[in-house]
Amino acid sequence: MAEGKKRAYKRETCEQKICEFVERARQVNAGEADYQYYNRIQDIILFGSMVNTEKDTVHDVDLCVKWTDDRKLMRRFYEENAVTAHTKFTDIVNALFAEWFLTKRYLKGRCGIFSVHCNAEEGAGIFDIATADKHLYLMKDGVVNEKALEVFRKK
Repeated sequence: MAEGKKRAYKRETCEQKICEFVERARQVNAGEADYQYYNRIQDIILFGSMVNTEKDTVHDVDLCVKWTDDRKLMRRFYEENAVTAHTKFTDIVNALFAEWFLTKRYLKGRCGIFSVHCNAEEGAGIFDIATADKHLYLMKDGVVNEKALEVFRKK
């Protein structure tokens, strides 16, 4: 089956959206997001075409997100947001993991540019893929890499 044409985004637009993504991650960790999330974002790694090429356009922004994995905190989030979890996720398994799914939606901010990969859904092996080639840590151990973001903000 032939794949349709992928949309191309301007690099400047992607850089702006990356800064917004990282700001939302900071809000999650600071407890300032749309929900009170209990698990925290530890690392955000930018990889793929945004760091491997200098082309004026890219097809997507590949990000690898590592969050803490505390099932007790996930259960607490579920208990506090059970109605929302069951409204947005029809099966019980996804409802129990609602914190991760809702956090991922919040981070993307309704933006189709991002391709977000995370340890919660894809396992720890995704970090091997993200760090195998050229990559950039946008957040490390819960701390935003301001030096990396300055490159995007200057343009």
